[in-house]
Amino acid sequence: MEGQVIIRFSGWVSSSAGNVTTSVRHKIKFKSHVEVEEKGEVKSVEMEMKARTSLRIEKEHAVVGRVVVETETPLNLVTVSSNGGGGLRIRKTKLSHEMMEARSSTEGKVGEWGSTITDRQDSEGSVLLGEDGEVVWGTGDTKSTYKFRDEKKCYLRTVNMVGGKVEEDEESASCSAAAVVSS
Repeated sequence: MEGQVIIRFSGWVSSSAGNVTTSVRHKIKFKSHVEVEEKGEVKSVEMEMKARTSLRIEKEHAVVGRVVVETETPLNLVTVSSNGGGGLRIRKTKLSHEMMEARSSTEGKVGEWGSTITDRQDSEGSVLLGEDGEVVWGTGDTKSTYKFRDEKKCYLRTVNMVGGKVEEDEESASCSAAAVVSS
């Protein structure tokens, strides 16, 4: 399934500084794909949303400012069920999702700035289910990475959970460390 929408609007204000017009354009694209295979034993979901918002400010027919925000949010999920013997079922799931956002701004001819944020989680887990669907046993691991970067600074934090316990929790203000994660 795919879809997209574009929303546009603008308005103006007459002030002692002159007429100021603000225009906004917002575009959203969405994709979704779901598969069920092997008589329901394997299920997979892929979704992605992309959005772009542009804001333009004009004064006396000249652009005096511009802001652009681009966002992307992919999600992937796969669940595999199998016979665990003795009436038990094993269910394994992998999930990854991410939010990436880039912002940029221009103010007249004076300057330009930008920033990016990335927030990602990769998880996988297993459960053993009894005949009645009751959870007999389960475990899971998650790795989370958060990265922020602009012209002045970088921030990176990684948290790694194994079997429900924190195995790693590191943060860094190093742009070189942030560059390694994005590779």
